[in-house]
Amino acid sequence: MRERFGTAGEAFLYYNGFEIGMTGGKSHLGMAAELVVKDPARVFNVVSADLFSSIGYGVMEPLKVSAEPPYALVRVRNSFECEVAPKTGKAFSQMVRGMIAGVFSALFGTRMAVEEVKCLAKRDAYCEFEAKPEAKT
Repeated sequence: MRERFGTAGEAFLYYNGFEIGMTGGKSHLGMAAELVVKDPARVFNVVSADLFSSIGYGVMEPLKVSAEPPYALVRVRNSFECEVAPKTGKAFSQMVRGMIAGVFSALFGTRMAVEEVKCLAKRDAYCEFEAKPEAKT
């Protein structure tokens, strides 16, 4: 995708991931309701992160997740997207970044922007993502 379509391919990966995350997040809220868990941060910790890991996308570690104000710092070890990435020195996780943005947007009820602050492709030991509400324009 990246080789053939360049940045357009990366955008496709991000938005595809966003839709997967948004759909998953809505589903996770429903699962959590059955467990009588209502706090979005707790939903992420007990449902979303564990499902991401159990599916085999990587090992997701919530470092800090808060609903008020909406914010998250999430580490992903063994990311399926970056394990095979060339060591280019730039962040590579477009799909996972989109998935994280989508799930937090669904859980927090506000559009979240996610930045990959550490990445295996940058020769970091793991990928790490910071989620904040999207800036209003």
